[in-house]
Amino acid sequence: MKPCILIGGKSTRMGRDKALIPVAGQPNAQRIADLAARLCQTEAVFLGDPRPGLSGPFLPDREREAGPLSAILGAFDGLPSQTLLVLACDLPHLDEAALSWLLAQGSKGESVWPRFPDSPYLEPLLGIYQPNLLPLLEAAFQAGTRSLNPLASQLSLISPEIPGPLCKALTNANTPSAWPDRDSD
Repeated sequence: MKPCILIGGKSTRMGRDKALIPVAGQPNAQRIADLAARLCQTEAVFLGDPRPGLSGPFLPDREREAGPLSAILGAFDGLPSQTLLVLACDLPHLDEAALSWLLAQGSKGESVWPRFPDSPYLEPLLGIYQPNLLPLLEAAFQAGTRSLNPLASQLSLISPEIPGPLCKALTNANTPSAWPDRDSD
């Protein structure tokens, strides 16, 4: 499984590049990539344009500024036939326990988009993408779809409920008020 860290968003609500916000003394996207690489036992890649402060390979989006679906298709372009672990870069509390749980959900070769308790929405940016999803993702993108959640009913995937104790670690932070001061941890 190849860890892929999404770094291509505009960070409009945050007001600055979420990939580069420091957590525990390093850019959060790098911290997430290092953790995922260690647990997957393979080098992580960043999906999006290169950024100073991030080390590792970068894969371009299929189409610039066309959303996470474009980034995931770009990952499949660069990593054909590989299973992808896709993680957003705005997970300041992501830890080994939460990521291990997510990886275990995909251990039987299934695609995974988990969901938070009491939420009808799935979390495609905490996902495991098997190559068999590619034809449907491709068709949706060609038809003009840029959002992932509307595709859930068409895809073959599982959507386990995130256990309560892991919810904080798997929650993204999109605004300055939601972003914790993790450098003091």
